[in-house]
Amino acid sequence: QMGKQFSVITGHMEEDSQVAQEIAQWCRAVSVKKTLAGRNLGLLGRPYEGMIDLCVNENRIFEQFGTFVQHLDWREIIASGQEAREAALQKQRQLTGQIFELDGSVSEEDLEYIARTAAGLEKMAEKYRLHSYALHYEFDAPEDQLNLVAALNPAMTLLMTEGMSNAPEGDIRAAIAMVILKAFAGPAMTAELYSMDFCEDVCLVGHSGACDGNLSKEKAVLKMSVLHGKAGKGYVTQFFPEPGPVTMLALTETKEGGFKLVAAEGMGVPGPVLKLGDTNMRVKFPMGLKAFMESWCMEGPTHHGVLARGHHAGALCKVAKVLGTELVIVSSMEKKTV
Repeated sequence: QMGKQFSVITGHMEEDSQVAQEIAQWCRAVSVKKTLAGRNLGLLGRPYEGMIDLCVNENRIFEQFGTFVQHLDWREIIASGQEAREAALQKQRQLTGQIFELDGSVSEEDLEYIARTAAGLEKMAEKYRLHSYALHYEFDAPEDQLNLVAALNPAMTLLMTEGMSNAPEGDIRAAIAMVILKAFAGPAMTAELYSMDFCEDVCLVGHSGACDGNLSKEKAVLKMSVLHGKAGKGYVTQFFPEPGPVTMLALTETKEGGFKLVAAEGMGVPGPVLKLGDTNMRVKFPMGLKAFMESWCMEGPTHHGVLARGHHAGALCKVAKVLGTELVIVSSMEKKTV
């Protein structure tokens, strides 16, 4: 009657696992709002030119989520890395060895640069109180900056493995979607609908670049290679997500200027993946490949989403209410709008 939002939980006060789960999800949803409003997003570069779905009104981001977009300078990463203490560098070196299987193309000098870049990014995240990064580069630069951007994929992987969120191609909304999903699922990766296997009714989902090392069932591949055709050298990082229940989430905007979450639950299944040096996995959706692709695309999400282990649609319903955004779940036989 007073126009205030609320929810009802029914059950026993004690020894009721469903009630405990509901309360925990509501608490986590509130913590997501606190994280988004209490910390900032670090933008390095700008959204990929020509990808209109990545453009965003930063004022609306701040109005809706409380997240300020902090524009950062590439050179500060270099300076911060050069100032890093030996203990910070040693931590990054050890984590690199735990996450990656190295081949002969990656030298000790390369590994040192990756460690310094990661340490620099970590120091900047503390300085600017960041909950995530969105980054994209397209420039000719001095050698030190080319070495920097080459090291970004493995360096950002180190930060993601320790809890940071990150989105490629300057996608601010995807970075926020990762913050949301990681709060419930833990490890998450950037998810683009890469390709379709019509014979097996499977969608191949993945993306190039950094990934959360905790998602991989085995050590990830790190090797020197051409990176998206950009100038200078680069590294490819391919992870191997374990099959099982997954949730995909995207954050998009409505024509009225508001925000909408689009989610889908599926099942990661074994089978051949694209061998591009990129992380990708095979995902089946309950409604079938064709129906899913059509339903997902009709909701107008950005082409980047986020993928994580487990089914989290119920928790995302609570997040949507707390954040004041619409949520559409498209993976069931009938889409559900919250």
